[in-house]
Amino acid sequence: MLNLRIGEVAEGTDKKGVAAFEALGISQIDLQDHLHDTAWVIDTVIDRLDKLHLSAAQRAPILREIAGRGGINIKPLLALGDEIKHLADFQKQVGADVAEENAKVGHSFSVLKEEVSATWDGIVAELGKPLLMAIHDNLPEIEQDLIHFSQVGARR
Repeated sequence: MLNLRIGEVAEGTDKKGVAAFEALGISQIDLQDHLHDTAWVIDTVIDRLDKLHLSAAQRAPILREIAGRGGINIKPLLALGDEIKHLADFQKQVGADVAEENAKVGHSFSVLKEEVSATWDGIVAELGKPLLMAIHDNLPEIEQDLIHFSQVGARR
């Protein structure tokens, strides 16, 4: 996930992400130069967070934008330092870093995923209308049935 975020920020498609990295003094150009070097990005984020002496309240929105919704959860990971650097080095060795073309494809996939999700929500809403109308039209009877059902169930 972090690799995808780095790619999106380096490409400039994630303006909030650009701002979060810039708050740490890491420019979009820095990320473009180190797109395939997750270890450098992690090391630099750790270093800048340490040097800036930010409070937890100040770090939280920055980390949330850098790592996505899980940003706050990345704080303990950043504290691990060497272990995370080792993991980033391993990712680089096995080719798990994000190439620029993969970042673009990943961004397109993210957009498509959101569009499919919104479409599905619309379909569910349309399919649910008849059921919701039936409930609305028959609510007094349904309530009485529920009361009766709960009383019968309580006697058993």
